[in-house]
Amino acid sequence: MLKVKELNITFQDRGKPETAVKDLSFDMKEGERVGIVGESGSGKTMTALAIAGLLMRKDVKKKGEILWEGKDILSFNNKELCQYRGKEMGMIFQEPMTSLNPVKKIGWQMEESLRIHGKYTKKERYEKAIAQLMEVGLLDAKKVYHQYPHELSGGMRQRVMIGAALICNPKLMIADEPTTALDVTVQAQILQLLEKRNIEKKTGILFISHDLDLVQKLCERVIVMHKGMIVEKGLAREVFTAPSHEYTKKLIASIPKVERKKGEEELG
Repeated sequence: MLKVKELNITFQDRGKPETAVKDLSFDMKEGERVGIVGESGSGKTMTALAIAGLLMRKDVKKKGEILWEGKDILSFNNKELCQYRGKEMGMIFQEPMTSLNPVKKIGWQMEESLRIHGKYTKKERYEKAIAQLMEVGLLDAKKVYHQYPHELSGGMRQRVMIGAALICNPKLMIADEPTTALDVTVQAQILQLLEKRNIEKKTGILFISHDLDLVQKLCERVIVMHKGMIVEKGLAREVFTAPSHEYTKKLIASIPKVERKKGEEELG
């Protein structure tokens, strides 16, 4: 489904070229859940933005290939990118308030992809938007449909963004730190929502995070990035239980351990 081949991303920082991603290669099969982990500045978000076709700045140079079903995304024109985004690929960002339009109601924003990618009547768009809002756990969907982003909680806005990204049934969902700003309970709900969609619709998930614990819970495979390069990749259970690279070992060692009182039962 997706094949990244020797991707290099450089940009100008105060007149000097900086390499954000270097010789990065990996692939994803349909319906896979793959995690990319690393500290801030490791290049994971730049990788996600390149795959999403969102690195359009003139000072950003990209080399290599990002093949989507055999076609190179890096060669797409604006029209081709517009058809790819939303229809083939959806993206969830860390902070929904930077992605949602503050002056447009939720319903209008939910229906945006439907207006771009399909010939639906006004009634059909409304029904699909309501159904999608309910699917992402917003049971009072008809009320939410008529509200503005500032009227919703952070968790509700994140659900709206996920719903908007999924409404055209994309084959791939890129989630870039989608739970960072949420409390632990809502984090768990969002992970369950993504897993449910993956199981029921075979939607592939590329999960970008610095939180190894979340990646371990959701993903089948993991890619570890450091200073723009892949330093380790493999099955999540193997990488997390027996890491081979020193950087991966340090990341795993930094995962907070839950302290338990003597006699307390272990969590399953």
